[in-house]
Amino acid sequence: MVYEFAVEPELLSRWDQFRYIVEKFDVAQGRLISRFPKEWTKMVYDSLADCKDVEKAKIEESLRRIDHRLLNTIRTYNPDGPTWLENAEVSHSQKPFRAILARDNPKGSVEVIDGRALDESSALWNISDPSEVPRSASHIAAALGPFIKMGDALILIDPHVRLYERRYSNSVAALFDASRRADGSFPKRLELHIGFDPDDERGPGLDWLVEKCEQYLPRIVPAGAGLKLRILTQRKDGKKLHNRYLLTDIGAIKVDPGLDEGEDGERFELIRLSQEHYRNLWTDYASEQPSYDCIKEISIIRKPDPNR
Repeated sequence: MVYEFAVEPELLSRWDQFRYIVEKFDVAQGRLISRFPKEWTKMVYDSLADCKDVEKAKIEESLRRIDHRLLNTIRTYNPDGPTWLENAEVSHSQKPFRAILARDNPKGSVEVIDGRALDESSALWNISDPSEVPRSASHIAAALGPFIKMGDALILIDPHVRLYERRYSNSVAALFDASRRADGSFPKRLELHIGFDPDDERGPGLDWLVEKCEQYLPRIVPAGAGLKLRILTQRKDGKKLHNRYLLTDIGAIKVDPGLDEGEDGERFELIRLSQEHYRNLWTDYASEQPSYDCIKEISIIRKPDPNR
């Protein structure tokens, strides 16, 4: 779905190359630049010493506007002795990047590709559109797990989720569990947004729905995590509360036809969304001024499993 790439800072020391490479990265394209090391942006600045003033100014201005193309990551980096490329190769052996973009490849490493001659036919560089996956909890969690571990927020949005139905609870639980990172931690913000229509005479009443949510919600919260469930209603003449999304603090995926499991042969379609669409969704659901009314909020915290 979305992959982490290491990019040698010196590759971006010319405006034409900077623009060409950086524009290939964002969630919608399935690529993010690793902040490797955490001083990566400063290292790009430092590489501009020989740039002409106009070119340097363009790169510096662009660097201030590419946060949505970067991925914060915790990786070991030794600034004393090894080159950036040598550090990247060591880090790759511990936790693989999709690929390492560099100026040279003295060891002939398979994972290192020439950042000055990117080729869409390269298996490591080419990121195809997400394939459809079987509509089961295990398959959607496997497909989205690497992406949802990257951020520090995970918000599942499906107005039609009913936790008392196993077809929903299985996949929702699997996705939250898949957000557990290698060190056992979870994103700081875990939320599930579902819908309620007070005008639907055939639907469940609010009190009954809240009772069921309070009963079944603890079953989908992973041990060691805290989860907030928000029951939303659509405002009169407001945005329609309908589509299903997986929203993080770095990007968003549209899940069609919904988060529930299906019959054999049915499939999930997972669609990476543009930065503009993502920003609108964040405003609608995750900002301090959302587009929907929250009529009930339920919070659950599960203690860590002592056996893990």
